[in-house]
Amino acid sequence: MSYARTATLLAALTALFVGFGFAWLGEGGLVLGLLAALALNTLSYRQLGRLIFNRFRTREGNKTEDGKLLGELQHLSMRARLPVPKVHILASEQPNAFATSEGPGTARIAVTEGLTKYLTPDQVSGVLAHELGHIRNRDNLVLTITATVAGGLLALVALVVVSVLSAIGISAANFAIAATIAAAVSAGLVQTAVSRSREFAADRAGAEICGRPLWIATALQEVGRLQAPLLATGPRRFGGTALRFMMASFAGHSLGELISTHPSSSDRIDRLRRLSDGRDRS
Repeated sequence: MSYARTATLLAALTALFVGFGFAWLGEGGLVLGLLAALALNTLSYRQLGRLIFNRFRTREGNKTEDGKLLGELQHLSMRARLPVPKVHILASEQPNAFATSEGPGTARIAVTEGLTKYLTPDQVSGVLAHELGHIRNRDNLVLTITATVAGGLLALVALVVVSVLSAIGISAANFAIAATIAAAVSAGLVQTAVSRSREFAADRAGAEICGRPLWIATALQEVGRLQAPLLATGPRRFGGTALRFMMASFAGHSLGELISTHPSSSDRIDRLRRLSDGRDRS
């Protein structure tokens, strides 16, 4: 599970903690629910990276087997003015990558064997630059904060509605549970929207770091092409978790795009091409 999806779950859980805490214990339960959600979100932010790497069969990159990859990451890190992240190699044929970080000095980037096997060196550089963009933008921290704020605020809004209904004499006992669940769903949708915006920002930052927006664009195209056969039979799984990191496999259309933590690859590629042509002024 990518950190973006975890943050979406955290946003929903925050709303549920706050809502049900209030429903069971009143104002004291609301505070307890918010504190419990804050503790869970903080623990996730601090420990999720370690849990992910412990779950997957990874090995730390070394100069003997991964010299070119490590050298390019060092070069890109210098361009980004970041400490060089540790590199972990995942034994998976599916080309993808993800980064975890509590801050630039604790960052780690995981790269699947399929990424260096099937993508060109320029495309691999684009992927690494994109992940460095996430690290420089502190996206794990941003997503943790928005998960807490979105879940808490939406739960509070739902509870205010319940309180108003009760004050005017309308029984809101059943509505309270429905409102809490609706708040949790809404918080999750808000979080996925934030996550999609962070992907665009990481693409832009990555393009700046590597200096070649099309490296990222062509990497997205190639990853999508290679993932297509997997989608026809279901995504290949590794350690019980689908590998959908740099690019979410189901991002792209209608409802899938709404609930996806990643924007559609076609939108990202279009923006990167406009950035390369100098037509993107945003």
